[in-house]
Amino acid sequence: MDRRAAAATAAAFLLSAIPAVNRADSQPAHAAVTDAAVRVVRFTAEGPAVTAQVAGYAGGGLTMSVPPGSAPTAGGYAPLAPGLYVVTVHAALPVSELLTMRVQPGAAYTVGVFVHAGTVQALLMHDDLATPPPGFGRVRLVLAAAMAPRATVTLASGPVLANAAPFATLTGYRTVRAGSSRVTVTTAAGRAAPPRPIQRTVGDVAIPSGSLTTLVVADTSSGGLALRAITDAVGAGRRPAGPVPAGGGGMAASPADRQGGPSAAVMGVLELLGLFALWAALHALVAARRRSVPKRESA
Repeated sequence: MDRRAAAATAAAFLLSAIPAVNRADSQPAHAAVTDAAVRVVRFTAEGPAVTAQVAGYAGGGLTMSVPPGSAPTAGGYAPLAPGLYVVTVHAALPVSELLTMRVQPGAAYTVGVFVHAGTVQALLMHDDLATPPPGFGRVRLVLAAAMAPRATVTLASGPVLANAAPFATLTGYRTVRAGSSRVTVTTAAGRAAPPRPIQRTVGDVAIPSGSLTTLVVADTSSGGLALRAITDAVGAGRRPAGPVPAGGGGMAASPADRQGGPSAAVMGVLELLGLFALWAALHALVAARRRSVPKRESA
């Protein structure tokens, strides 16, 4: 193969690579990855506003927040691309909390926040949205009452959710019969000094059929305990509807990144290579023609 043919072949190869890459980038539907869902919940009653900034190691992310209030408050679920993220939690205090989360496709997560005595504590909760059998619901427990060093929580129509568990305990989901259920919370002195008096709180919680519920034991302004129910999902594993507290802002992932296609920089390099190959082929053809002219004239 002479130099003209070699140059033309190289040019054709590099130029054909560009449409191939474009075709791969134009078919994201076949390689689409299901987003996960994430929300932030302040479990502490009488708490300040809470903000969670989610930043991806590979770029992208979002910011979520819940306003201040006298009861535990949940934000709406927001979509989040799978990947590894760092979460920074702020709560109107000079301190913040950091945690990492590896987001799996189609999963749901809660960033649970406890604010107490000038400190911020956060934990990552996996919201298992598996649907319970008909006539049943699934309940998990969060102990967010700082006034109760340890607590035992029982359902009259179901199991013991916690037995002398400490503050900030998170349990797994338990399957219970749907309907109104009587909940009893009994505190234990634990290791508190001086020991606090034992409290007993009784309340009712509604558990709809097919629902997933987080039951929160929280403090009250009067020094007692209160029961709060936060809906995780209702019916067929659906995430509860609700507004997204905040947009992605400057940390939002670009559509090209989320589709997994090549970046603009990669496309630019391929186009430059193609142009260079085309220039080299034309240059070789012109040089060969110039060399062939004297041969024809000498003949």
